[in-house]
Amino acid sequence: MTARKHAQQAHLESEERLRLLIEGVREYAIFQLDPLGHIVSWNAGAERLKGYRTGEVLGKYFSVFYEPKDIESGRPEIKLAEAAAEGGVRR
Repeated sequence: MTARKHAQQAHLESEERLRLLIEGVREYAIFQLDPLGHIVSWNAGAERLKGYRTGEVLGKYFSVFYEPKDIESGRPEIKLAEAAAEGGVRR
């Protein structure tokens, strides 16, 4: 196996370990959004804490987590811009 193939294999194995770790976390909601704000990943903790099953929430715009008054005030878009600028948002 060439060094490059070995490095690629190691990278794939590392990504798989991280994926399994994130999926197994039940104490914290961990999810990812695409740049437009659509939910693209969802872990067991998110399901438990937010109440949505994976199939119900993937692809939806993340404003589903906000109250109507917050949606009207543009809070989801503000948070999305903050995440883009800073790499993430904490509650």
